[in-house]
Amino acid sequence: MRLTPDLEDLIDNQVTKYSTQLSIAKPKYVLRVKDVLTLPKEITRGRRTSAYRYYGVAYIKHNIVFFNVKRSNSLRKLQETIAHELVHLRFPYLNHGSALRAKVKAVIHGRCYRPYKKRVKKRSLSEN
Repeated sequence: MRLTPDLEDLIDNQVTKYSTQLSIAKPKYVLRVKDVLTLPKEITRGRRTSAYRYYGVAYIKHNIVFFNVKRSNSLRKLQETIAHELVHLRFPYLNHGSALRAKVKAVIHGRCYRPYKKRVKKRSLSEN
């Protein structure tokens, strides 16, 4: 697909909508491979020069997402990519698999989630 101002607005609206549904802060996002290359190397390490191959990449620790608009061949695929990458931000413990795909599908269909809370181990009485 070709990146146009209308498409940029659509992407921004989708990111805002899905971020709200997932109860996460709206991430910074980039839409071109050259924008990924301008990010600091410590952020993009491991998926820097190979970014052009992916539909999207979530740099979870830095709350940055890359959506490869050129690679997407339809609005539906782009919508799935946006939902997929934002689900990675909300559920950092999920790998690619059926659970992640189910969450992506649920987000696209309008499901909302509570904010993520990292679990803290309970201390036993003997540790006091």
